[in-house]
Amino acid sequence: MVSHLRARDLGIKFDGESGEKNSITDVPGVEVGHSTIIRGEGKEAVRTGLTALLLCGKKFADVNVV
Repeated sequence: MVSHLRARDLGIKFDGESGEKNSITDVPGVEVGHSTIIRGEGKEAVRTGLTALLLCGKKFADVNVV
């Protein structure tokens, strides 16, 4: 597994403490959705994705968010 440096590892100081997972989803009410599209082959291939941060959870989502 590749280890990633975090800002705190570089001596950058922040107020507060990290959550249990050290993740944006440690913030109450925040959810993350992600979708990937893989279609086609060769020059016609599509490889794309989207990540959505739902700051109020799915409560106000107008569409289905994965």
